[in-house]
Amino acid sequence: MADFNLLDIFTGDFNLITNLKKSLLIICLAAASLISYAQSHNDHKSTITFGIKGGGNLLRFQETFDNSSGKTKSYNQYGFHAGIYVNINLDDHLAVQPQVLYTNKAGKLRFLQNSVDRDLEPIIFSGDQKFTLNYLHLPIDVIYKIPVSNNKFFFGVGPFISYCLNGKAKAKIYNYTGSNRYLSAGYDGKATFRYEPGSVKRFDYGINAIVGFKLRQGFVVSANYDLGLAEIQKDLNYELFAYPPNPENNIKTRVASLSIGYEF
Repeated sequence: MADFNLLDIFTGDFNLITNLKKSLLIICLAAASLISYAQSHNDHKSTITFGIKGGGNLLRFQETFDNSSGKTKSYNQYGFHAGIYVNINLDDHLAVQPQVLYTNKAGKLRFLQNSVDRDLEPIIFSGDQKFTLNYLHLPIDVIYKIPVSNNKFFFGVGPFISYCLNGKAKAKIYNYTGSNRYLSAGYDGKATFRYEPGSVKRFDYGINAIVGFKLRQGFVVSANYDLGLAEIQKDLNYELFAYPPNPENNIKTRVASLSIGYEF
């Protein structure tokens, strides 16, 4: 197993916490600005409504890969989400919508790369890596509503932060000797959050976009897209399987979802 520096790990965690604090500060400042806007533009008290929602997810990893020495391909996976949300209506058109969801994020990667072994001899290896991760997902969107007869069309955008509760990981790496292929390393079990095979970072964050339609009876149909900005895994764990690490290799989450809900 390749050596790694514990100081780098702790430094990475500290930087992640610092970035999260900055993100939360920006969210708080944005919320304060919206509340100030509501108070200055409304003569009546803002209304608050609650809703429930659930639906399916189309999941994919966005990989950054050093294609100079190989290639990789990402495959779609499927999952679900369910949870609650609150509409804080600032006026007839503008609202803030925090959500608390249980959701899946997953992905499958297949790769082929030219590298060197421990003796610096040329080697070709390939592999598969699959994660199925379960998150507590917290988007906060600014929503703009447009009346359509007695119904409402709406769209919005905002940040999200997700905390990985648990998950499963599977990885296999094969070496090639001539035309022969043999399994050199693998992992199949629970996803972990330490520096080891099957590990990912607990926190994900990024930008969420939403568009939907609310019927006057209270039923809501909406579509979301989450653009993950966090590198939930670096180097695709190559160094943990005794291959040279490459800082250019990492994966981020991409989630498209379709929801049906009801607003009270």
